Amino acid sequence: MAQTNSAFASVGAAIEYATDGGTTWNDMAGTTVRVVPSGGERMTGERFTLDGDTGIITVGKRATFSVALTLLDENATSGTYADFLAYYESGGLFRVRWSPAGGTTGDLQNTSDANYSYITAFPYGAADAEEAAAQAVEVTMVMATITQAAVA
Repeated sequence: MAQTNSAFASVGAAIEYATDGGTTWNDMAGTTVRVVPSGGERMTGERFTLDGDTGIITVGKRATFSVALTLLDENATSGTYADFLAYYESGGLFRVRWSPAGGTTGDLQNTSDANYSYITAFPYGAADAEEAAAQAVEVTMVMATITQAAVA
């Protein structure tokens, strides 16, 4: 296989959040440091018969997905940090979508589930006298699905 010529760095990634189920998306690229999705493993099962040397493998449903978001602590009562905190405390539906390549037409975009997408961990701001970098928190979200599609 020939070497790819379509690799990219995600330094210009696009990321947005919605507090209204996905009608209005708010840009949060200026306060987001990192997006790390995980989970979604498909369950598997295996059974062995008296005949043969290998098992019979079947597949089941997928586990939920997690997305860890590193956000800058804005030390403000409004903005991305404040919105995330409010939805963490209320337990309300909260959606995110991100495009590692930048979000222009044709780029792939990942969108959290429209019905089941929640903030499950929000560590309140910390302090570190030996750290010069901007203060940040790692927020965890869980969702039933992540849909990937090209930006229209």
